[in-house]
Amino acid sequence: MPTLEEIKQLIRYPDRRLKPAILVMMSSGIRIGAWNYLRWGDITPIERNGEVLGAKLIVYRGEAEEYFTFITPEAYEAIQEYIDFRIAHREKITEKSWVLRDEFDVAKSSRGIATIPRKLQSSGLKRLIERALWAQGLRKPLEKGEKRHEFKTDHGFRKYFKTISEKHMKSLHVEMLMGHATGLADNYYRISEDEMLEEYTKAVPALSVYNIPIEYENEQIKNMQNEMMRLKFDLVKVLRTLKESNLISDDDIKTKFMTMQNHVKFDKEFIMVKDTDGMDIAF
Repeated sequence: MPTLEEIKQLIRYPDRRLKPAILVMMSSGIRIGAWNYLRWGDITPIERNGEVLGAKLIVYRGEAEEYFTFITPEAYEAIQEYIDFRIAHREKITEKSWVLRDEFDVAKSSRGIATIPRKLQSSGLKRLIERALWAQGLRKPLEKGEKRHEFKTDHGFRKYFKTISEKHMKSLHVEMLMGHATGLADNYYRISEDEMLEEYTKAVPALSVYNIPIEYENEQIKNMQNEMMRLKFDLVKVLRTLKESNLISDDDIKTKFMTMQNHVKFDKEFIMVKDTDGMDIAF
C-alpha cells in the first residue's frame, strides 16, 4: 500500500490524467478496471449550502456489479480541472464522454487529436502509473530474493482506501462502498444514500491529500503537541532516575541536553518542563 507521501510524489508526475485518476482511486476504492466503464455522466457533485462535499460515482453502470461510492472534494475538483482543460482544447464533453482519455498534444496532432477522444483503457492507466512510479523514484529494481514490489499498481490505492476508511467508518459501510458482497447484510441491512454520505464524510479528511479542513489540521497539531509533552515527561522521568542513582550529574545533563533548553530547564532542585501553553511544570 502506498504512503501519503508517496502519493504526493506520484501525482507530481507531469501527465494531467494521473492526478485525477489517483485521487479518485484512493478516495473511492474503485478497481483500476472500473475506468473502462466510467463516463462523465457517472459522476455527480454533491453540494450543500454552496459547498461541494464530494461527488457520487456510479461504478460499472448497467452491469450486474453496478454500485455507488463517493470521492472527496479534491478528487472531484481534480477531475473537473481535467475536463475543463479538454473543453478548452475544443473537445465536446457530454455525459457519455470517458472520464480518462488518450493523451493529446495541445500544439500538434502528432500525439492524439484533442477533438477526437479515445478512452484510456485500464491497462493504459496501469502502464502510466508504472512509468510515473519509476520516473518519480518510487519504484526500484527488485533486490535479490524479492518477488514483487511493495505495493501493486492495480490494487494499492484500493487497499489504501480500505485501510484508511476503516479507521473512521464501520467496516460494513466500507465494504459496501467498495462494491463487496456483504452476505446477509445485502438482504437485511439498509442504509440510505444520505446516511452513507454522512458516514463517508467522517473519512474525507484522512482520504484527502491537500484540501484538509482546518479543524482537522488543528486536531493533528494538538495530537502532536500532546505526544511531545508525553515524550518530555518520559525524558524527565528517566533523567530523574539517573540523577537519583548518581549515574548522571547536573553538569552532564546541561551539557548533553543543550538542544532542549527551550523545552526543559534544569536547576539544582527541579527539572522544569514547558507545557503546550508555555507554562513551566516542576518535577
